Amino acid sequence: MEEKVLETLVVGFTKVLIEEAKTFLSDSADTAYDEIKQYIGKDLKNYLNKHKDKYSHVKTLLRGNTPVYLYDIYFPSKLLDNKKVISTESGVDFFGKYNCATIIGDAGSGKSTLVKHLFLNSIYERKYIPILIELRYLNEDATSLEDYIKFTCNLNKVNVNDNILERLLEKGKFVFFFDGFDELEEKIKQKIIKEINNFVNKYISNKFLITTRPYSNIENLPLFSNLRMKDLTINDGEIKGFVFKQLSQEVELAEKAYKSISQGDTHHIESFLKNPLLLSLYLLTFQSHASIPDKKYIFYRRVINALFSEHDSKTKLGFIREKQCGLDQEGFEEILKSFSFLSYFGDHFVFDSDYTTKQIGLIKRKKEIKFDTSLFLKDLKLAISLWVDDDGQLSFSHRSLQEYFCALFISELKDEENKRVYDKILKIFETRGRVGASKEIDNLLDLLREMDEYNFHKNFYLPMLNELNMEMNKMHFQTGGQILLNFFIEGFRMDSRDYKKVNGERRNDFALFLLRKKEIFKTIFVHIKFTRELDAYLYDELRKNKALISFIHPFISKKVVMFEDEVYNEVILTIEPNDGSLRAPQVRFGKLKLEEVYSYLDDKLLNRIYQNLISHLKSEILKSSQFIRKIEDNEKDLVDLI
Repeated sequence: MEEKVLETLVVGFTKVLIEEAKTFLSDSADTAYDEIKQYIGKDLKNYLNKHKDKYSHVKTLLRGNTPVYLYDIYFPSKLLDNKKVISTESGVDFFGKYNCATIIGDAGSGKSTLVKHLFLNSIYERKYIPILIELRYLNEDATSLEDYIKFTCNLNKVNVNDNILERLLEKGKFVFFFDGFDELEEKIKQKIIKEINNFVNKYISNKFLITTRPYSNIENLPLFSNLRMKDLTINDGEIKGFVFKQLSQEVELAEKAYKSISQGDTHHIESFLKNPLLLSLYLLTFQSHASIPDKKYIFYRRVINALFSEHDSKTKLGFIREKQCGLDQEGFEEILKSFSFLSYFGDHFVFDSDYTTKQIGLIKRKKEIKFDTSLFLKDLKLAISLWVDDDGQLSFSHRSLQEYFCALFISELKDEENKRVYDKILKIFETRGRVGASKEIDNLLDLLREMDEYNFHKNFYLPMLNELNMEMNKMHFQTGGQILLNFFIEGFRMDSRDYKKVNGERRNDFALFLLRKKEIFKTIFVHIKFTRELDAYLYDELRKNKALISFIHPFISKKVVMFEDEVYNEVILTIEPNDGSLRAPQVRFGKLKLEEVYSYLDDKLLNRIYQNLISHLKSEILKSSQFIRKIEDNEKDLVDLI
């Protein structure tokens, strides 16, 4: 999409919306028409222009602090619906297939960039009014999601009055982008999940998209299809396309960089260069390091060095940008390690001025380092480009850089303190089920596995393996599949998915869901590769296996009562316990026999998953134990030599 073309699109889009407004008013003389015409022609036009400008220009690690037009560097993202590849080039085509979608992707996979593209594409295709909600801002706001959305619209003068907004919502004129669910603090995630579900049910005629990193529990929203960011591949030409798009003004460099990749080790390509962020880091440091490292953290080490000095010296011959606070690179990193550790485990990924100043002040006193905090922050934003400033909200240029510095801090801790941190990580896994959502830390653990290998195995990985192995060998059941099912779920619940159809007719849709055991989260880092398949299979069975549904339903439905919600006028299913509280209808194993439920499931499939998990545990326990012994023996042998 050409930049000059985008500038003219808003006017055309608003004209189309004004014409469409006539179709959903009672008559052309409806007094609301003049208000809608005023709103679309002025306030909505201003909103779209403002956010078109905001999202059409981005800062990248490759370009430092220079904003670039999105489509000068954007390589089209693709999604996976199971194994089916989904194009995202056209928002009309995409939302024609998916009314509600959750986009799941690892750090640096391009989720937020994809959202910006779909936002701009909505204007280009003149179909839906795009509203982008960056969920991280809800960490500081106690209002409901719906109030926050309407407040955002009012702040940007999107709705002149609530009646106009309500009409447009009812007619499905919006596409809502909820970006960065994983950036919400743990204490409010469950609340936001419920509010997203309520908002979608209330305004089901619109389109909805959520982005998140994996394992955040947002994947369980009943109306949403779960799609995953597709990795870049060399065979499909995607890696080549990405490289030449990023280096479109440096074709010779692009050719050399791609040649180093295409002729490099396949394992390295599969492990690293499938990810847009890591591929960008490789391109950033290519001239100094024209090789693909075999560990992820080396990418980050190289990019940190490049951002501190090498990048300026390459782009501006002989020039190294002055750091005004007086710290050298080592000093900057010393502060960033401590800050990243405190902020990461405090669930802070975006930092306001007060929080940043307070934490850096604390670190300065502890480390007895003197420097001007305001100049330090200015250097991070301007001289080094490690941080970005979004209307006073500070963050790392990419969240994975915060995780890198946090991992670096942990790897340098003394034995006892190192173990305390891993114990805390284990506690995070153990409690994530109780808080109803997960603190996603897989990228941090990948880095720790490389940077702190001995402690990672001794204090974290091997204890987790042994605990899961004990669970998988409890002989309470006849088959491995039954052990697996008993480990993973404790029963079922039934939710009402009450919503209005586009034509205004009401439909009540009741679906069964799993009651997953809280205990599974403690060892999820080990078993997720196996229980993901189990989860998908059981989820599918609860929608398609009529015999299983018919068997479970009576155990739940006879406890169900119905009441009318006065706020939204929706019929909701619930049960009434003796204490008078309200909760979703559910049944646990005990009264409902696990063995009877198991008889309706695929015994061969469940036993296969179980056997694969058992084999994996045995292999990993052996390798981890041998690694620990080898390190300890080697150190002893070396000391014995002196």
